[in-house]
Amino acid sequence: MSRSYFFYSIISSIIYLGCNVTAANSATGPTLQLAYDSAAEASNPVDAFMYFVPLTSPTSIVIATQSNNTLRAKVTSWKTEQADGKAYVECDFTISGDGSYCAFYDPNEMIQDCSHENGPEASEYPELLEWIRLSGSCLGHIRAVGKVAGNSVKMERIEVRFNYRGTQSPVEVSIYDVPRVDGEFLYANRRNCRIARINSLQFKQCSNGLPRMSVQLASIRKAHRRDGFLSGLTAMIANLLSTTTPVSTIGNATMMEFAKALYEKEQAFTFPQARNFKIQL
Repeated sequence: MSRSYFFYSIISSIIYLGCNVTAANSATGPTLQLAYDSAAEASNPVDAFMYFVPLTSPTSIVIATQSNNTLRAKVTSWKTEQADGKAYVECDFTISGDGSYCAFYDPNEMIQDCSHENGPEASEYPELLEWIRLSGSCLGHIRAVGKVAGNSVKMERIEVRFNYRGTQSPVEVSIYDVPRVDGEFLYANRRNCRIARINSLQFKQCSNGLPRMSVQLASIRKAHRRDGFLSGLTAMIANLLSTTTPVSTIGNATMMEFAKALYEKEQAFTFPQARNFKIQL
């Protein structure tokens, strides 16, 4: 299946479902307003808050939101401290309203990247990303850690949590495996499709090699089933095995910059343009 045909199919489905497709057309990404106040108006559209998804994507990506989407995000609190040469910042955030946000990954590029990582002679490429989706409201928490060097701070790690204070995360990801069939790895032959609920994403400073994002899961289930005890147990095992996925270098670096902006209590943060965020028909 060609990339053009895949994206055409995705976009046709999105339009049929009454969704808006977004394309990058500016020199920079969106600017987040950082109120640090629970009483402030939620001024950020959900696709602006979630812009780190296309920015960190290692493949081309298509973003869709429901045409009647009212989801908006705001940062509601701020706390910092320094101890033993480390700097810490914690912020709560909320996403309120109705609707959904979904990012679709290019399967051919996913398979190509997996070939580089697993080798073309592998019998199967496991756990490829198909899409990531946020549906509905969210109570979340951001925690970042950095190293103090004189009068400056270099951020080393940031975690974005979507299930704060015991709430259920509204973020899910679709994953699948691609077996070798007649010597080829094709999206059309995908199998073992699962949906995993994501509790948190963690990014770390990376000085060499391709950075990876750590993922903490709440559940993993077959695509046609509901969450239950077994899906939670499967996620627990996956978490013990340390689930990670590659991310773009610029996206990972930007998350460190975002962490520093939060630590310094900047009132706004502008993302760089996500170059993989495009539609190619």
